[in-house]
Amino acid sequence: MKIWSALGLLFVSVAAAAQFSSHNVSLYRNLPLSTFGASSGNDCWGYVSPSGREYAIMGLNNKVAFVEITDPANPVVVATIAHPSSTWGDIKTYSHYAYVVTEASNSGIQVIDLDQIDQGIVTLVRTITSPGRSHNVAIDTTSGFLYTCGSNQGTGTTMCFSLANPANPVQVGPASMTSNYQHDAEIVTYTSGPYAGRQILFGCSEGRGVDIYDVTNKNNPFLIKRVTYPQVGYCHQAWLSDDRKYLYVDDEFDENNNGFTTRTIVLNVESLENAFYVTNFTSGVPSIDHNLYIRDGFIFEANYRSGLRIFDTNVDPLNPPQVGWFDTYPENDDRGFNGAWSNYPFFPSGTVIVSDIERGLFILDVSRALARLDFEYPGGRPELVNPSGGTTMRVVVNGVNTDPQPGTGVLHVSTDGTNYTAIPMTQVSPNVYDAVFPAAPCGATVYYYVSAKDTNNLTFTDPSNAPTSVYTAVAARQKLIVFDDNFETNQGWTVTNQNLSDGAWERAIPAGDGGQRGDPPSDYDGSGRCYVTGNGPSQDVDGGPTILTSPTIDMSAGHEYYVSYARWFTNDDGDDRLVVEVSNDNGATWTQMEAAESTADWTVVTLRVADFVAPTATMRFRFLASDNPNNSVTEAGLDAFKVIAYACDQEIEVLPAAFTVLRGERTGGGLSDLFASDDSYLSIEARRPTEIAAASVEILVEGVSSIQTPSQITFHVEAATTGTPTRQRIELFNFQSSTWEQLDERNGPQVDTPIDLVITTNPSRFLEPGTGVIRARIGYHDRGVTFIAWGGRFDRVTWTVRE
Repeated sequence: MKIWSALGLLFVSVAAAAQFSSHNVSLYRNLPLSTFGASSGNDCWGYVSPSGREYAIMGLNNKVAFVEITDPANPVVVATIAHPSSTWGDIKTYSHYAYVVTEASNSGIQVIDLDQIDQGIVTLVRTITSPGRSHNVAIDTTSGFLYTCGSNQGTGTTMCFSLANPANPVQVGPASMTSNYQHDAEIVTYTSGPYAGRQILFGCSEGRGVDIYDVTNKNNPFLIKRVTYPQVGYCHQAWLSDDRKYLYVDDEFDENNNGFTTRTIVLNVESLENAFYVTNFTSGVPSIDHNLYIRDGFIFEANYRSGLRIFDTNVDPLNPPQVGWFDTYPENDDRGFNGAWSNYPFFPSGTVIVSDIERGLFILDVSRALARLDFEYPGGRPELVNPSGGTTMRVVVNGVNTDPQPGTGVLHVSTDGTNYTAIPMTQVSPNVYDAVFPAAPCGATVYYYVSAKDTNNLTFTDPSNAPTSVYTAVAARQKLIVFDDNFETNQGWTVTNQNLSDGAWERAIPAGDGGQRGDPPSDYDGSGRCYVTGNGPSQDVDGGPTILTSPTIDMSAGHEYYVSYARWFTNDDGDDRLVVEVSNDNGATWTQMEAAESTADWTVVTLRVADFVAPTATMRFRFLASDNPNNSVTEAGLDAFKVIAYACDQEIEVLPAAFTVLRGERTGGGLSDLFASDDSYLSIEARRPTEIAAASVEILVEGVSSIQTPSQITFHVEAATTGTPTRQRIELFNFQSSTWEQLDERNGPQVDTPIDLVITTNPSRFLEPGTGVIRARIGYHDRGVTFIAWGGRFDRVTWTVRE
């Protein structure tokens, strides 16, 4: 075989590096079509020899080329194998064999031996003549079966071949493993979990969406589920996430048909029988997506005129940030069938190749796109930050495929979600920081993210796509639970239905229905019950809406109010929504808070009430589920409903630090018996006073408040006397006038009687400036029991001081 050196191509790569735009991806080499004697490129794949040498396999209109890229900056074309001319071609490998198909008539399946590729020898072993042509080839490398997609053996069939002898594939099973044309497929053997041992084909079935087949029994393959998604154009290619929870789908026509920017479809396939459309994400440019693959949580997607795009699902599997790109088609990013055809990201070295229709083979360094800094929060991220400032958050920075640069940590804070202030974090040890939050208006939502640089001086943020996504806290000192319902008891929710034929809301333990019809298998919080729709066998929402409405909730205390709940919603055609509304006039009018799309998972949502309506004493919430028109399977659930208030007033409890018996004689108890209402007493026996109008029982109690300028002081007394008739007198010392100020006088109670004395007018007069000392005097005055043994007992004497 003839071997070409890449040294002669140096000038091409230098020029190429300058003409192709990129982000976090750099070019090792570009081998143009002229290198191979071809007029167009198509698919690509990779092979690693037992020695560890890496080879790119480049599909071309008239041949397939094998290029050593062990040194990616100096590629060497090792060999080529010719085939009949075709624009379309596809390649996969198994053991030390490559399998090549094209759409040229009589091209069949080429079986190519790579066993001696390190010696520069690549051999065409045979060509399987049936099918005569195929659009694609896919291999289940675990079970050892090859599948053709779009072959002409019949009408668009999917044929299966055993690779028990990989040099001589043998057809098994029926003429077609699927009942419909499959443009491309990924086939995997599950080795664990509920599908262990089963071989599953995920087929891209043109305008029908994704077909999921069980092909374990080659003589009896069957369709498990067909999954559609909104505005299907041409379901072209798909690949599973590493954990096999999600299937990411390229639709080749949806951009042209609907004017979308590049749209990647996300399906949840965790339950094959109940697979469903979740969402989609975009690169933000108009080009058409074509072929994608996933490695270590990164999606590598060849998108025709916008080249290779890299997304990080480790950050967010449903809306992964774009972390790098390399544009192989510099003319434009418009919709058109030019540019990047495919890519291969599975080389152990991390090198990625891209096959381009007009410009041949690109060999790329994507290491910067895969590098990131991870941010950890050993003490957690704060839910509340002090309105006065000073809340501290510990941040630890670690590198993945890179090293963090010490001393570069920054906290970015905003109270409007738009304008951020950068505050350097305090480094307490290399790459360990304390982030200190500044003051913020009481009740404000505090938006924030953190950043740091790596040793390449690249800046990374957490969240990674900040400030598009950020963390939030509330500027408040207290979190109060106003309303809390786990639905184990009836707290006054009501259900009404409009044009509903089946599937009304009900409070119940979810029946589960085997997970076949989108219903939750259990409640969210583990208490047992929740509200669900259509809880009977084979039930779901038909028509509607069915409306679940909360009882009236009081939110008039002037705090910042949030509503939190766990919701479940599935809708297998993506057309319907779970609508959440709020009313501040007891249901006379309603305002929409969200319209949730299908997720088929419990999702916790927290919303600020004041963003929608002004909180009042007559608040209500309602949840509307419908399948209207009645053309899909729709289920909803609600659990863990809470209304939360954030208060900015700081309250502290001041316990007695000392006491003195001024009148009488202590007969039992001590200081700690004054801390709580627990029937544990400080007991004082009365003594006849020597002064007129003096108390027979009297104690002085002293505490210390850390709040120096209170807005309110509440004095709590719980005491009783065994003497009657007596008078109970309660006084606090006024430090401003240096006098005792009487707050309460009443007949001495015979049983423990809690008394709460609230001071809101100039409460600071009862605190000693500088020290925060607060003093109280409580006495019982004899009104006719002088010659009878009696006394007083004190159960609780404390203060609550509010800032």
